[in-house]
Amino acid sequence: MIEELLQILRMTTKQLYKQLAKSPYAIAGQNYVLWYKGKGLPCLVAHIDHVYNEDAKWAKRPILYNEEYIWSPAGIAGDDRCGVYAVMKLFNELEVNALFTNGEEKGGIGASDACEEPKLASVPYFIEIDRRGFKEAVFYNNEDELVPEFAKKISKHFTIGQGSFTDISILGKHFRTASVNLSAGFYNEHQKSAEYIYLPALEYTIKTVPKLISELGDKKYELPKLPELSWKWKSDWYYRDIYDVYEGDIYYLNEYYPECLNCSMLEYDKEIGYYCWELEGTPDVYSPKCLKSRVDIIIKRKNKKRRE
Repeated sequence: MIEELLQILRMTTKQLYKQLAKSPYAIAGQNYVLWYKGKGLPCLVAHIDHVYNEDAKWAKRPILYNEEYIWSPAGIAGDDRCGVYAVMKLFNELEVNALFTNGEEKGGIGASDACEEPKLASVPYFIEIDRRGFKEAVFYNNEDELVPEFAKKISKHFTIGQGSFTDISILGKHFRTASVNLSAGFYNEHQKSAEYIYLPALEYTIKTVPKLISELGDKKYELPKLPELSWKWKSDWYYRDIYDVYEGDIYYLNEYYPECLNCSMLEYDKEIGYYCWELEGTPDVYSPKCLKSRVDIIIKRKNKKRRE
């Protein structure tokens, strides 16, 4: 395991893309490579890019490891080379398709390009391996609320956490397909000498995914189609459509990922929906009073008025 993973860790993004594209299963896009076995199969996802500078010494940078840990003072790039290794290994063992994207760290460029790939339209669900830590799972399109059967099966093997963004945020929404992001065993991602890989965590995910796919079967776990609101907020530099769905007394945001621009993720509360600590009082999408940045946010009060 370690030697194969080390080879992937040492490759530049360009080298890794070329190697993946050589597979007889490969369908290569500009910013993604799809390994395709057939229609209606689950799709595993990982991204080949990382945040570190790939200089001339990248392939020969010092990497220290033992049976449990891998680390490098120049950055180990476990995010998401661990996921790439896991997806490659699982593809050889299971009846699945595999999508390798480039540009996840730049806002999901590869995932956006892959949305134009027609062979992904029949995917019953996506499983990405791009989550930090051990035995964690994250949803990005409210699968725990909108597709509870899918989320329940995931929670049997992984602890459900909260995350900000990864490729399935885009893929799941576009194809209206339930998706989950699983731990890949890296820690302190994006922090160069502080990042490390804990191999037992990666091994757990690799061993558990076959069980999970067996339990999920080939059923399509479809996200419900959400209506587009009749209003949009537009600034001179930023434009985003907002979608929501009303269920009981709760509104759910179904965007790529709700965020306060230049700040952080919005907080979520079942009573008031998404909100930002930097907003004073009840936020107003037409003239948001954010101390740091403009914010897109669902206003429960506004929606109530529309229903009335």
